[in-house]
Amino acid sequence: MILPLAGIAWGVQDDLDCFVEAAASQNGVNFNNPPTLLWVPDLCNDNPEIVVDATGNVNITWDAGTIYFSRSTDQGQTFSAPSIISTFGGDDTQKFVASANGEIDLVFAGVYFTQSVDHGVTWSPAINLALPNLPPNFLGAQNPQVGVDSNGKITVAWEDDTNGTFPGDNDIYISTSTDGKTFSTPTNISNAFGAVTFAPSLLITSQDLRYVYWYEASQSNPADMSVIFYAVQ
Repeated sequence: MILPLAGIAWGVQDDLDCFVEAAASQNGVNFNNPPTLLWVPDLCNDNPEIVVDATGNVNITWDAGTIYFSRSTDQGQTFSAPSIISTFGGDDTQKFVASANGEIDLVFAGVYFTQSVDHGVTWSPAINLALPNLPPNFLGAQNPQVGVDSNGKITVAWEDDTNGTFPGDNDIYISTSTDGKTFSTPTNISNAFGAVTFAPSLLITSQDLRYVYWYEASQSNPADMSVIFYAVQ
């Protein structure tokens, strides 16, 4: 029987060294102590992201100049040696989902996508999903989110000011894929007028319904803020 498992990870800085620690629990009260130390020597290891898949395996990524990955198959007691997901720079916004069948889908560094089908042993070349023709001094794609439904359809959502009228004038975009190799043309789902949208979140239900929600702030009065909820068709 597979017991429910919770996992947490955090960054620690000790003088000039920074590293990641991870701990797991089967009851949400008692965590393995001491926590597991994850780090790449001579690099600053921080901004961890942790996901427990349906079979209780603990998957973790973090930033150390590039993005690293490690996995535990014994409920967080030990982890595999850190491996590099992508040599395309590090980023503090990596997000990923992990399936029991070995598929891991990850977004990072604006909105690059990469996939592993063997529990993180190997990764596909990173695909840039961002909008083209970024104007000078604009921020481009940021805050990517990723989700996968039970049929294997991948949805990526992010904020992007490429088509805005000034830096930070974001809209929310999504792109989808059925194979992790080719993606649909990005679709603007916010189409905000006189407002800035940011910080999208992606929710996929057990019935494979897809929802995206985000913040929207008035350009004339930034304190006038709403949360927008959108059902993806």
